[in-house]
Amino acid sequence: MSELVKNKILKLEDLEIIEADDLKKSMISIDVAEIQFGAAAVQKADWLLIQHFLNHNVYRKVVEIGYGLSTELFYRFGLAVHSLETHPSIIKKAVKKDNINIVKWDGKEKVSFPRDINLAFIDGPFGGPNREFSYLNCICNYQINCVICHDVQREYDRKWIDKYFYNWNVYKKSTLRTEIYYKRDVELNG
Repeated sequence: MSELVKNKILKLEDLEIIEADDLKKSMISIDVAEIQFGAAAVQKADWLLIQHFLNHNVYRKVVEIGYGLSTELFYRFGLAVHSLETHPSIIKKAVKKDNINIVKWDGKEKVSFPRDINLAFIDGPFGGPNREFSYLNCICNYQINCVICHDVQREYDRKWIDKYFYNWNVYKKSTLRTEIYYKRDVELNG
C-alpha cells in the first residue's frame, strides 16, 4: 500500500500516483478517456477517489440522489444504481439501461431505500439549501453504512455534513469536492 493511502490525506496530484500504483493492481478500473468531466458534475479526481474506495470495499449497489455523470460511472464500474431524481426533464432524457432504476422524488419526502443497498451517493437535488432531505434520508435508512458526498466545499453541503455526519468516520480526508463517510461500527479497507 502506498504511503499516501496509509496517511489517508489525498490531494489532486496524489490521485494520479494512487491511480498508477494501487488502481492498476485493483480489481476494476474503468476507462474514462472519453468521459466529459466538468462543470457541476463529478470531476476526474473525484471519480478516482470513489473508484479507489470501491476497489477496496465490497459494494454491489448504490442509492444515488441526483442522476448524472456519476450514474454512468457507477454503472460502468458494475454497480446496480437506484437513482432518485427531482427533475422530470432529466428523468425523461435519461438513458434506460439494465441495473439503473430512476425514481422521481420530490426532494422532501422520506424515502425507504431498497434493503439490500448500504451505499449512498449524494449529489442532488441541485443546489445546496434544498439538499438537507438527501442527507436526512441517508441517516434515516439504517442499512446505509457509507455515504459518498459530492460538493462538500459548498456552504450548505458542508452544513448538512457537519450536522448529520458528525459521529461518522471520514474514509479519506480530501482537498477534492468529494468525501466519503461511514458509520463508526463499519470496518473499511484501503
